[in-house]
Amino acid sequence: MDATGGTGGAAGPAGPTGLTGPTGAGATGVTGPATTGATGGGRKGLTGPRGTTGLPGERGVTGTGEKGPTGPAGFTGARGITGATVPPVQYQYSVDPIGLTYDFQSVLTLPQVTINEGANVLLQGHIQVTFLPYLTAIRVPIVVNVLFNDLIIQSYSFYSIQQSSDSFPFGERASEDCPFSLTHYGAGGTGSYSLQVKLDQPVQDGLDLRVENSYLYAEQVEQEGAFAGVSIAYYLAAGGVQIFDAGMNSISTVSMYDNTVRPSNSIYAASVDGNYIYYAVSDMLYRFNIQEETVDRSITLENGMKASDLLLLPNQRYLFISDEASAKTLIYDINNENFYKTLNYQTNVLFSAASPDNKYVFFYIYSTPFSGNYTLPVYFYNIESDVYIGPLMQVPDPSSQNVSFSNPLGVTPDNEQVWLTANEPSYYYNYLELSNINFLGYGITGDSAQTSGLVHLKNGDSYVMGRGLSENNVTGITRFRKNTKLETYPGTDDQFAIVLSPDERWICIQGTQELVLFSTSEFTTRRIPLTDYTFQGGINFTRDSRYVVVIGTQKIYSIDVVYLYVQSVELSTDPSNQPLPYTLSSGVYKAQSK
Repeated sequence: MDATGGTGGAAGPAGPTGLTGPTGAGATGVTGPATTGATGGGRKGLTGPRGTTGLPGERGVTGTGEKGPTGPAGFTGARGITGATVPPVQYQYSVDPIGLTYDFQSVLTLPQVTINEGANVLLQGHIQVTFLPYLTAIRVPIVVNVLFNDLIIQSYSFYSIQQSSDSFPFGERASEDCPFSLTHYGAGGTGSYSLQVKLDQPVQDGLDLRVENSYLYAEQVEQEGAFAGVSIAYYLAAGGVQIFDAGMNSISTVSMYDNTVRPSNSIYAASVDGNYIYYAVSDMLYRFNIQEETVDRSITLENGMKASDLLLLPNQRYLFISDEASAKTLIYDINNENFYKTLNYQTNVLFSAASPDNKYVFFYIYSTPFSGNYTLPVYFYNIESDVYIGPLMQVPDPSSQNVSFSNPLGVTPDNEQVWLTANEPSYYYNYLELSNINFLGYGITGDSAQTSGLVHLKNGDSYVMGRGLSENNVTGITRFRKNTKLETYPGTDDQFAIVLSPDERWICIQGTQELVLFSTSEFTTRRIPLTDYTFQGGINFTRDSRYVVVIGTQKIYSIDVVYLYVQSVELSTDPSNQPLPYTLSSGVYKAQSK
């Protein structure tokens, strides 16, 4: 049996506190080896099912803007030309020597090819001329023609100076290289390209000039943009040179002359190299730089002079400046920049022309009948001998001197004859042989012709414009070759101007009611109605021969010779800003003034 004991007596007092033990952590134990456990083998769980698509929001309020008006229908574009296979590049090279003569000889002819209508052909070529060297400097004067279907499209003159040298062994031949390149714009059709070459001026005996090697390369280039940048014509108006782009139908201006008082006289002449146009405006002469589109020179003529005729030699040495106010011509030396000589006549000069060999200049003056039955209206100046002769070139039985807007005076490209169409009854033209320059001349008579303008082509053809042509009394143009009448082609009534395109593929005849465009290769005509009357010298071609430009009374027109499409630009109605006569230029050289 459990039993609880009784309570003891009271507790005794506390004993003393014991000593404190040593403080500090014990020594660290050794680290045990670490071991990586094996990777677990768990797998990714299955993808849960796609959630339910949410409900679409409410549709927005429809806008209240109204539909804009429908624009007008655009013009229907012109139908494009059916494409054709681009002909392959053509190339021909020859090392067969050909002795040079004073007559043109064919050097190369490429195979016949068909070219897309309106397309361009890039042509490059090279002629190497060799000769026996001399111990004195010699001149190598040759002309190279590039032809398409026997029609000249470009002519090049090379007048290289070969300096004297004693470094050539006896009998070894020296050489001159004559490279060239051009673009045949709007070529079109089937045909072949060829080269001709000849000596242009007499050379020393014994030179034995030869063409040792030559080549010609032809390639058709892209038709798109074929005429961009070259469909240009130039004329004066509103104090400056107006640069008319017929392809873009736009005009830009380069300031040139003082337009405070509108000039009463003006005339131009373009350089052979295509770099400059010389403008004579009243008593000032200006030079317009075509490439830079700036006027880079101005020269004061004699006080009170009214320049009305301007002629530049093919070699660009002299300018002949004739005066309407007096019967004289100033000769300006371009190289030395001074006035070289003054020529005087009976009356003032109407037209002038230069021979292609730079030897002669001819002047057609307004002449009154001599002894009641003929006139002597022509003077000429021999440049080499500085001899001035005239008047000469008898024109029989003058009924009138109804001078047209076109030059009736011209020298044939072969340097053999000078022609004059003086609007005399029953005469197609009168002419002088340059080999017998002092003779009064010959007359080509026939039918009831009265002609008043002419153009000479480098292929030997010449065209005279007039009325009463042939036995059928045709008004138009007649084609001649070497004074032989070939054919007459109808023109337009009241025709008063004839112009030749730079590539010589087109002749344009202007009348009061229409233009007639004549193809010199196909001998066909196209007619373009145009009743806006133009002033003197107000018709010409663009630089690329693609457009005929006509300055009317209120507009300037451009006519596409391929599609006969006519565009126009409004001209200023202010009389002081109207175009000046005889200043519409292609920028391409011609041997006839006006």
